[in-house]
Amino acid sequence: MFTPTARTKKHLRYAFALLCVAAAAWWFAPRDEHAGAGERVQPPRALADFQLLDGDNQAFTRAQLQGRWSLVFFGYTHCPDVCPVTMSELAKAYTLLQHAEDAAARKAQVVFISVDPARDNPALLKSFARYFDERFIAATGTLEQLTALTDSIGARHRRLTEQGAEYRVEHSSDVWLIDPQARLYAKFPAPQQAQELARSVKIAVHTKERS
Repeated sequence: MFTPTARTKKHLRYAFALLCVAAAAWWFAPRDEHAGAGERVQPPRALADFQLLDGDNQAFTRAQLQGRWSLVFFGYTHCPDVCPVTMSELAKAYTLLQHAEDAAARKAQVVFISVDPARDNPALLKSFARYFDERFIAATGTLEQLTALTDSIGARHRRLTEQGAEYRVEHSSDVWLIDPQARLYAKFPAPQQAQELARSVKIAVHTKERS
């Protein structure tokens, strides 16, 4: 079980405050019927082969992204703001997808990939991901292994120079949608909204089934 430290609890409280602000902004913002559709990748781009380890110390490769839709997010467990906010939205989106009419949408998975392998071992990653939802998948690898995947997707990450163990990692805040053929299908820039993420996955499933 993931037991938040005092520092993590502070981050989660801050994340909750950010969520409240984001919710208010979303409620009062003008609506666009195409909002939340993300940025489509046309044609979808096949991901390069990669090799990571999941929270159970099992291989996590391109094969684990085949056969179902995947929402992928890169971050790290010590992230003070973007990561807990995004993971909370992904948890709500995942719950919404469980009630989708299309079985393919209900089978969608959420994958959290840490770009801070020095601190995020598989056990910690598993606890962190399951703090948001027991069914979430978490994985990481060496920087070289991570770069093979992030370069293929188009995500960025770099460790910021700070003293001691309390360094931060700069990383893309996007959520990436991978199709059942392990191809990059769409990108959802921050800030993401759970309702729009779920809606976009349903649209993607429906569009693909009709093609």
